[in-house]
Amino acid sequence: MSNVNLTDDIQVSQPSQQVPLWAKAIALLTLFNLTLGLFNISYVPLRDIYFRYLPALVRVYYPIKGIKPNIQTDNYVVTVNQLVAQLPEEVL
Repeated sequence: MSNVNLTDDIQVSQPSQQVPLWAKAIALLTLFNLTLGLFNISYVPLRDIYFRYLPALVRVYYPIKGIKPNIQTDNYVVTVNQLVAQLPEEVL
């Protein structure tokens, strides 16, 4: 019996280490979609935090979310800002 190695004639190609461009694009799209979904879920509970630190984002996202400003709240904010402007610095 001869020892014939049958694997000598078979060439095994190595899998390509480069990720195709479409796979990268799909991964980025999926990450963007996940981020947008998490932002959407957290928007109403964390709106005060977003309003304080990202006011431009809130102004853009209010119409998308369908949130309309309350007239009484807007009047209250204007009144408070006027009162704060009238107070001397040492009181604050």
